[in-house]
Amino acid sequence: MLSNLRQFDSLLIRSQSNFVAGLAIDTVNKRTRVNNMMNFLGILAMCLTLVNWICGMFSMNVNGGVPLYVTNDGSHTWFAIIGSEVILTFILMWIAKRLKWW
Repeated sequence: MLSNLRQFDSLLIRSQSNFVAGLAIDTVNKRTRVNNMMNFLGILAMCLTLVNWICGMFSMNVNGGVPLYVTNDGSHTWFAIIGSEVILTFILMWIAKRLKWW
């Protein structure tokens, strides 16, 4: 009976160490996924910061002295600014992908 108890104790110790090792691997995988996501969000924030700055510069309430302020309704200007921001964002994302930042 004592040998059975020692055998079960050994089995329990091995299964506990295997369980803890599995938890450690799972934790490392989750940390890696979180790290990769934070890396992607940082690059996205970097690309969108420039776009927000451009949008802020063109959204001031002034009538004169603003570049591209030609039309009365401003729709062509709006489309030009939004189009350039979209193109700039894609260029920055392409550069980030090419440099293997993510």
